[in-house]
Amino acid sequence: MDRIENIDFCIRYLLEQNHTQADLPADLAGKQQLQKTLRRF
Repeated sequence: MDRIENIDFCIRYLLEQNHTQADLPADLAGKQQLQKTLRRF
């Protein structure tokens, strides 16, 4: 699993745990920002 796939997996997991829906950003910076936001919940 490469870095992008790992971030996507983590985002999907956090979305599921927070009972939230969101589109995955296409760029790495957007993915990282979403992941940071989701970890705050």
